[in-house]
Amino acid sequence: SSSSSSLNEEEGEEVLAKTFNANATHVDVSGNLMTSFVELGKIGKYFRNLEILDASDAYYDEDVGDIESGDASALAKEVALAASQFRNLKTLALNKTRTSWAKALLIIDQMPNLEELRLDRNELQNIAAVDERASRKYFPKVKVLSLDGNTCIKWDDLWALRFLPSLETLYASDCSVEHIAYQDDDENNNNNTNTNDDDKRFFRNLRGLFLGYNRVRSWQSVDVIDHFPRLECVRLSHNPFCENDSASRHEIVARAGKLLSLNASEITERERRESEIRYLRNVVAEVSSSSSIRLEDKELDAKMGSDEVLAKHPRAKALKEMHGERALAGVQTTKTTQSQQQLESRESGNGTSTNGGGASSSISLALTLTREGKGSKDRTFPKNVTVARVKTTCEKLFGMKLGTSTLAIRDRDEDETEKYTELEPDEDTLAYLGVESGAEIFVL
Repeated sequence: SSSSSSLNEEEGEEVLAKTFNANATHVDVSGNLMTSFVELGKIGKYFRNLEILDASDAYYDEDVGDIESGDASALAKEVALAASQFRNLKTLALNKTRTSWAKALLIIDQMPNLEELRLDRNELQNIAAVDERASRKYFPKVKVLSLDGNTCIKWDDLWALRFLPSLETLYASDCSVEHIAYQDDDENNNNNTNTNDDDKRFFRNLRGLFLGYNRVRSWQSVDVIDHFPRLECVRLSHNPFCENDSASRHEIVARAGKLLSLNASEITERERRESEIRYLRNVVAEVSSSSSIRLEDKELDAKMGSDEVLAKHPRAKALKEMHGERALAGVQTTKTTQSQQQLESRESGNGTSTNGGGASSSISLALTLTREGKGSKDRTFPKNVTVARVKTTCEKLFGMKLGTSTLAIRDRDEDETEKYTELEPDEDTLAYLGVESGAEIFVL
């Protein structure tokens, strides 16, 4: 595949005939010694059934200038003619080939069936806005566009691609993206009675956005993910806003309600529920801590729906309505209760207790193996015991592995219907989950 440069047409076809099957649909000439894209045209002329071409890691030196000016050079016309030999091509890789954005448009304009274009590490910058007309002209069927490693690309460059009609996956890792933004077209929305029509919105078919190793610094960039009409898979690892990717995962999942996959890992229903509850508890604790008294439910609802809180946590109010009061049991902590807890902690360290018996530092539970109440055993734990620790104790008490079993507390609805509320995630403490001393915990 590494043919020497400057072959005449007869020699080129002879080399191709000896090297490849003329009916081949996939040809890899990456790392070749050709010095111009025009020479690649010989490959297209020989392989009429070609669908995949990788011509990366080469240096094609043509400078086609500004093709949008309408004054294309003779060289640009030669490049266009060479590209026209690949009219059946569906995948084109021109990674690390010094290909400019203008030249890429000139090439793909001759490839009406192209579905995947890879332009990684080409030092691309200042991508000109591709309006609706240009999008239909150059990218009618392109579903995958990869711009990884173009270190000068910013979000404005990616936003310039918002009209691409078929784009489903956009790769832009290892670039210079500092934020993610989404702005609806107000004029377009005003002219349409149905402003929720996803087909009228920007990036209307985008499902995957990969922005690892960038410079995203704000959580507000995560909040706007839900604004994209169909976005469900993102990569945001190794960005400044999430210093620890694993620790930040639950908050990303909670803030972006439409996501199905994050950093190449599926988001399960259980993970979503646990992440949203954990995030919601943190928001409620943050809101409540600014008050010197415990907020009543209506006061808390008003605060959660305030402009100040919604600006910082846009999904907070919706999550509170979704997961209900049980998810928030025991969470609200005021300055007064914080001071009381600190006092109890100091007194406990001095061998005293505000309750006179040390109850503030422990919690008594009835551990029950079945819903029928069989196999119940009482145990006392430190007040900060985690769900995982209680599970381990249950395994020892009942001589069995819990496996996928969960712990739950029994409660009743307003209509007195019995229900069980699972205690999760494992790393949370029972106190954090609202479990009080004297509660009965069931193994389900």
